[in-house]
Amino acid sequence: MADFSVTYTAKRELASGHVFNSTQTFSIDLKILDKVFEIKGSQILTPSNASGTLDSYTTTYDVETKMMDDTTTELCVEFLMSCMASEMFTVSLQGAASRNAQLILQRRLKANKAGVKYRYRFKIRVY
Repeated sequence: MADFSVTYTAKRELASGHVFNSTQTFSIDLKILDKVFEIKGSQILTPSNASGTLDSYTTTYDVETKMMDDTTTELCVEFLMSCMASEMFTVSLQGAASRNAQLILQRRLKANKAGVKYRYRFKIRVY
């Protein structure tokens, strides 16, 4: 089972044989999957006491794929470009149940290249 599996609607940079607005699935193993809690709140510390509030928190993940061949890279690019404008998709991380998610906008999306293989790094927000 892959570390990262998404189901999304293909909208941009369509992979060979895919049709606009079709539902697609992309799965891959990851090099990095770091869970990050983005917390909004306040805290006051005194020498003898502390108080605080937790207004909200959001769970995000820093994701980096393992090196991919051309075919897998094409599918990855389709997923990233199809969801980059806040389109919702479902994601299963390390075989867990699927959850709704969104990509966090990157204004510049560039693959890291090593020989003939590629890797992408991006962030997602899960709900």
